[in-house]
Amino acid sequence: MSFNLDWSKALQLTSVVVTAHLAGFHYCSDSIVLYNAKKLDDTNALVKGWYRGWEIGRRIGPLSVLMPAIGFSICAWNAGVGGPGFIRNAVAAASMHLIMPYTVVVVFPVNDVLLAAHAKLTSAKGDDARLDDASIRANISEWQAADYFRMNLARIAVVAGVVAMLSV
Repeated sequence: MSFNLDWSKALQLTSVVVTAHLAGFHYCSDSIVLYNAKKLDDTNALVKGWYRGWEIGRRIGPLSVLMPAIGFSICAWNAGVGGPGFIRNAVAAASMHLIMPYTVVVVFPVNDVLLAAHAKLTSAKGDDARLDDASIRANISEWQAADYFRMNLARIAVVAGVVAMLSV
């Protein structure tokens, strides 16, 4: 029995699945967890909810962005400039590659503010943990908007990757 595996298609599928997982994580953390936490009057719970999402995202995010970015780039290169999946894979690769600098430039400064609030919250005793509600909510909203943009970049990559898979 012969087992012939097209590594390019396997890489394409893996890149799409990992990117879809990343977009799904963004959706769940932003549209479900933070959306519900923002409805609470408890700013401390809001910061803790944000921190849980950040803690998971900082572990899965870098590899979930880098692996498909490289995968889509390799698939575009394998397709060749005039190839059937080149443009779509290039769009998916560019979209994933844009997530990294966008995160560093736009999201990290907001992360730093919210991490400082979380550190204040976890290190304080009793009523010392009072956080400025308006400032925290503004930063959470800013973070959500930035994260929503990252989620849309991942969604673009998923759609472009699926269309590239179907065009081959």
